[in-house]
Order: sequence, then structure tokens, then C-alpha cells
Amino acid sequence: MSDTRFNQFVAGFDSELAEEYARVRPTYPAAFFDWAAEVAPGTDLAWDAGTGAGELAVGLSERFDKVVASDTNPEMLRQARQRPNLYYHDWPSEAPELDVDSVDLVTSGMAAHWFDTDRFYSSCKKILRPGGVLVALGFYFFDTDDGVGALVRDWYHESMLGFEFPELTVLREGYVNFPFPFAPLTAPAFNMREHWSVQQLAGFLSQWIVNKRARAAGEDHLSPLLAQIHARWNDDSVREIRWPIFLVATRFET
Repeated sequence: MSDTRFNQFVAGFDSELAEEYARVRPTYPAAFFDWAAEVAPGTDLAWDAGTGAGELAVGLSERFDKVVASDTNPEMLRQARQRPNLYYHDWPSEAPELDVDSVDLVTSGMAAHWFDTDRFYSSCKKILRPGGVLVALGFYFFDTDDGVGALVRDWYHESMLGFEFPELTVLREGYVNFPFPFAPLTAPAFNMREHWSVQQLAGFLSQWIVNKRARAAGEDHLSPLLAQIHARWNDDSVREIRWPIFLVATRFET
């Protein structure tokens, strides 16, 4: 896949949109980072490709001696949280400026489906140490105890499929049949959990690319959905929202 669409997509995040994007993202669980550190051949260096606002990179920085995170949008990088051992770079996601055989772990959260995979995998082969691990992960729909998650799924399939890029279909399907290199690794199941108000959930949904594309086409499909959500969630309470994480993990073996 070409990285043209990815570059166009991330370039569309100006400072205001980048700030909103960073504010409404759920947090990856500590258990994922513990597992990633365990399966990597060492904890000297990790690279997070297409880091966005550094959601994965920050967690990695608590398990690895050094973390390098890259993105092509400087506005997104300005939103990223800083750590003493975490270094952000404005690099093409397929071409990191890292030494050969230097990296223990490569991660890509919500981004690998946008990459030029031939270039990305070629870079991974160069920079990963023998036994190094590549993990691509993401999330899409969510679960709730009050049926709101199911409501969003139904709305999406009824109204929003026409606004998907092909790359988003790959993501929504959980990387099923998406080609990944190296030897497969078995990973446990992980979930992201947040306790959000209905306003926070609305902010999250408004950042979905399909909603942005619908608005650009002069169509508002989000407002009717939010009205239905408010009808079920008509107070200022916070409720648990759960995102099942899907991931593909592979090990580089020479």
C-alpha cells in the first residue's frame, strides 16, 4: 500500500485537531507493555512507528531503556507526552534513521494499515536484532453494559461503510488476512478500559475518520447517533467503555 493516503491523513491534523485527537484517545493497558517487554529479546531499544501523540511510546518508555517514536505530522508530535528516555522524530514511518540490528521491538498502533508495507518491512528487517519482535495493534468498536456499544456498531454498518477508506476496512476487520512478515507469535487478549462521560464519548466518536469524511461531504450522520446515545445515557455519570485490542505479533528470525 502507498503511504500517500497516510501522509494526507496525518497532514490534515492542524494544532487544534491534533490536540483534540490526543485528548480523546483511550489508554493502552499496562499488561500489553509488560508482555511486549517479556517477548522482546531485550529491552535496550524500541521503535514506535506512526506514533501519533505517543500513546504507545509512553508506555514503552517505562519498560525499555530507550524508545524512539516517529510520525510525519509535527502537530501530533507536539501533543506527545515527554519522558527522559523517549525521543520523538518527524520521520517517514517506513524509513527510520536507526542503526542496523539495534532494535528489540517495533510497534505500530492504529497505523500499519496505512504504510507502504514493503518499505516498512524492509526497514524492520534491517533494524531489528535477531529475535526482535514486530507488533501491529489496534482497536475499533467498543463494548458497554448499557447497549451503547452495540448501538454504535449497528449505526456504523448501516450508515458509515461508504465513508471508509480501504485501509480503514483492514483496520475494522482486525488485520484479518493482512500480510505480516516473520514468524507468528501468540499473544494474550488485551482490553482498553476507560470510565467516560457521554461528552467524552461524543468527542471520541467525532474524531472517527468516517465522520470527518461525512462532514466533508456535507452529511451529518453523527448527530442522530448522539441523540440515541443521550436517550440511553441521559445524565452526567461516567460509565465503563471497553475496547478489545486486536494485534499481530511476529518475530524476526535470521
